[in-house]
Amino acid sequence: MFRMPSEKKWQLYCSTKLAHLDEEQSHTSATKDPKRYIDQVKAFTRDSYPENERERESRTKLMDGLKTALRTQPQRFVNQFVESAGIDCLLNFLCQMDHDTRQSSIHTAAIGGVKALLNNTYGRRHLFAHSGGVNIVSQSLLTQNLKTKVAVYEILGAVCLVPGGHKRILQAMSHFREFACERARFQTVILDLDRSASEYKDEVNLKTAIMSFINAILRYGAGEDFLEFRVHLRYELLMLGFQPIVDKMRRQSNPALDRHIDFFELMRKEDETELANRFGVPHVDANSASAMLDVLKRKLTYTASYPHLLSLLHHCLLIPVEGDYRAHRWQLLDRLVQQVVLQQEGPYDPDAEPLKIDVLDIVQNLVREEDFQKLSTEAEELRKARGELTSKLGKKERECEVRTREKDDIKKALNKIMTKLEKEQKESREVKLREKELGAQVAELQSQLSGESQSRARLEALLEKASGGLSDDAKALFDQQVKQELATSSAPPPAAVP
Repeated sequence: MFRMPSEKKWQLYCSTKLAHLDEEQSHTSATKDPKRYIDQVKAFTRDSYPENERERESRTKLMDGLKTALRTQPQRFVNQFVESAGIDCLLNFLCQMDHDTRQSSIHTAAIGGVKALLNNTYGRRHLFAHSGGVNIVSQSLLTQNLKTKVAVYEILGAVCLVPGGHKRILQAMSHFREFACERARFQTVILDLDRSASEYKDEVNLKTAIMSFINAILRYGAGEDFLEFRVHLRYELLMLGFQPIVDKMRRQSNPALDRHIDFFELMRKEDETELANRFGVPHVDANSASAMLDVLKRKLTYTASYPHLLSLLHHCLLIPVEGDYRAHRWQLLDRLVQQVVLQQEGPYDPDAEPLKIDVLDIVQNLVREEDFQKLSTEAEELRKARGELTSKLGKKERECEVRTREKDDIKKALNKIMTKLEKEQKESREVKLREKELGAQVAELQSQLSGESQSRARLEALLEKASGGLSDDAKALFDQQVKQELATSSAPPPAAVP
């Protein structure tokens, strides 16, 4: 270049200067017009990763400019960007970028644009309205760029705090497992947590962002009030070897990272204590099958649930231990039990549903079936009782008829007795009346007899006095009169009129 003539140097300088001026003018106009950004992003989506360093820097600068504009420009800019399908354009770029772009700073700047949209109410609402928006963001974890990973984990952790965002993050992690062809849902998360970087700061930032994300999915959403969900999700992480990594991170002695680890262990200790208290034991060893089975046995023995536990264990023994699909059979059983545990508040499942079933509806059907069986048994018992009562009722009716006939006979006998008694009472009254009349006659006769006795006594006295001085004719006449008087007095009285 030094050997070039001065005119050539000047032409080269002028062309370079004009190119920079054109770039600055286009950048200035683009910051005021979101459609210019959208057109550029669409062009980046169509083009492959540039081999020219200057072109790579230009793309990175434009993406950084979009990120800055979404964060600093007036709300009008964000509204125009969203209404011009800018979100679809940006997500489409993230979804279709090639491997080299995925590892570059262009990817990092694009994720920064998504983060800026999430910090805006209008942008966040439309980003959540996109059916695959969160899933596409999760795909950005498939990169070796630590700064991009940190930004993605920060976005995922922040979305957990938004109403309705917690389950979408879990679904996004399930989507990423399929996208990255991984065995477990949080496999990349655990691998990134165990990653070592050349720069200590980048490594700590990544680990801190991951721990913040893990605490967010455990503490918020369904995990805020649902112990079973927290234990379920934490166990999924522990099964991937999370605890040894935590112990290793402790040795880094970073205050920010230690705070997140302390919070994780505090929640774990509280949940394990609460779970142990439910079973009345000091601790439940989740790493020992015999210990967990012993806790279940002590809790469910002598309950209606114990036969079902025995049946479950018995059928587990019948699952083939050899063959191509033996692990998948256990996986199916595991996922089914997980969904039974998590789906306790109606058909809503706080985690991504491994199986499309409504556990509550199935349980209610089982309850109705059990109630129907109870009602059938009770109906059969009532039918038997009804038959017994009908038999007893017939017997009682026959006894009642016999008693009725006996009552009629007794009533007839009683009527006869009453008639006879009335007759005897009537006769008794007549006898008493006759007796009274006879008594009156006797009293009258006694009175007459007493008067006659007195008269006779007087006559005898007169007779004795006169017996000495009377002639025989006078005596005879006197005796005749006495006899007549005596005859008159001795005549019977007239009969009484009845």
